[in-house]
This record gives sequence, C-alpha cells and structure tokens, in this order.
Amino acid sequence: MKTTKQLSLLLAFALMMSCDIINPDEPAPAYLVIDSYTFETEYGSEGTNSEKFSEIWVYAGAEFLGAFEVPCVVPIIANGATQLSLRPGIKNNGMSSTRRAYPFIQPFDINIDMYPLEFDTIRPEFRYRENLVINNLEDFEQGCIFTAESSSQSTMERITDPDIVFEGNGCGEGLLLDGENILRVVSNEQQLNLPANKLTWLEMNYKSNNSFAVGLYAVTSASIDKEYLVILNPTTDETGFDQWNKIYIEMTSVTGTYANASHFEMFIECIRDGSVDEVKLHVDNIKTIHFE
Repeated sequence: MKTTKQLSLLLAFALMMSCDIINPDEPAPAYLVIDSYTFETEYGSEGTNSEKFSEIWVYAGAEFLGAFEVPCVVPIIANGATQLSLRPGIKNNGMSSTRRAYPFIQPFDINIDMYPLEFDTIRPEFRYRENLVINNLEDFEQGCIFTAESSSQSTMERITDPDIVFEGNGCGEGLLLDGENILRVVSNEQQLNLPANKLTWLEMNYKSNNSFAVGLYAVTSASIDKEYLVILNPTTDETGFDQWNKIYIEMTSVTGTYANASHFEMFIECIRDGSVDEVKLHVDNIKTIHFE
C-alpha cells in the first residue's frame, strides 16, 4: 500500500485537474477515493487470506472507468445516485502485461450519491465467490505432500523455523547444497481433478534465491505428459534477502488441452543457475481454484 502522504498528493492533483484542466463546457467530475481494502477468507474451507491484488478495476454502472493502484482517486462524471462495482486485479502468472480482474473474487458493489467536485471515500471488502471449488493443496501445517522424483538430487521438507515460515506453523523448504544441482518434487499424494472447460488457477506464496518452475503432470490412460506453467525469478531484494511473494498461476491452457486426463499432479522444478552457493526455495499456501 502507498502512504497517506501519497494519497494526499493524489487528492491535491485531482483538485488541480478539476480547477485548471477541465473544459468549462464539460461537467466537473465527482471523485471516488479508495485508500485501502480488505480481503477475508474462511481458513478451513478457503485457505489463507494472503493476497497480491495489483489494482482495483472500477465500473460505474456498465462503464469501465479503468484499473487503479491503491490508494487512488477516481474521477467519475456523476450527479446523484451512482452504482459502483469494484473488482480486484492481479498480474496473471506474475506478469505486468497480463493484468486482469481476478474472476474468483466477488465484486464489491455499492450505490452512493456522488456530486461534482465532492470526494467520497470507500474501502471495499472482498471475499471469494460462493460457487467455487477451492482445494487447499498444501499449507504445510501438518506435513508435506511433495516427494522427490527419481532424477532429483534433493527433496522438499516441512520446516517450522518462525524466522522463515510465511504464516502459521510451517512451510515447505527445498535446498540444493554443494554438489546438488536439481530439485524436482511432485504432489503425488494429491491427484488433482481439474475441469477442462472452466477457468482454473493456482495460488501460492513463495520465496527463492534461484529461479524455479511450476507445472502439471497430465495423467491419461495412455501417457503422463509434463507441462510447464511458469518460470519464476528469484525474490532476492537489493539487500540480499529473499522476500515472500504471491503468485496467481492460470492453469486453464493446460487443463483445457487434456480433457481426457484422469487427474493432474503439480510439480516444482529448480535447477541451479550458478548465482548462489546454496539454493533455497520456500513455498506455502498452495491452493487450486475453479468454478463449480
């Protein structure tokens, strides 16, 4: 979130725009202020409420006004009762070029009276939609479903170090020590039944000092096909510390290709890139989501 000082600058800029730039023949806008938002989940059925919404998509009636980073000031031509719909946006597959409104979040709809040159502040409250199938694949609170493949030189284990764990009591850790170059683990204790004809995403928290890949094995009666979904960059900051990140990975392109798959299995693959002596990969809160 940006600071209160930054929001004040946005408000001042909005006033300057209304006073100096708008053509007198054009109606003056009202201003919608969004300075924060919340996202709540039922942990037992929906998993973590960690999120990385990159912006808020704003609609007035049926008109799309744009996607705005929070905090923001949104000019709206309005004079009286106004129907607003706010939807959180994500960087699909972690890419800025593929931003979209996340379809699994219930829009925050509100009717308010808005008038020219007046400021109205709202703080949207977001939740998952009700018609979803959410599989909390692994939160590492009890164990670790990932096992090493035969070609792997290391494995993934549940750790409980509070200085490393993202939230709760545990997370998954994969290490490549001296002489080890390949980590390949698969969720073969969890056979994922993912639909071929519906939008399907994977959410995950992670941090790493080495690039790594996430993908799916599509298991059919005739074959087991390996499909990569994304390759993620290290999350090491400018001070040399690894930082937790959140990713939304769309799986529809793979699940839609394998309509005849009996099930899918998730894999994580990390190959040493030579940038560090000890490769460290941590993951948490892995869940798959699709519509019923």
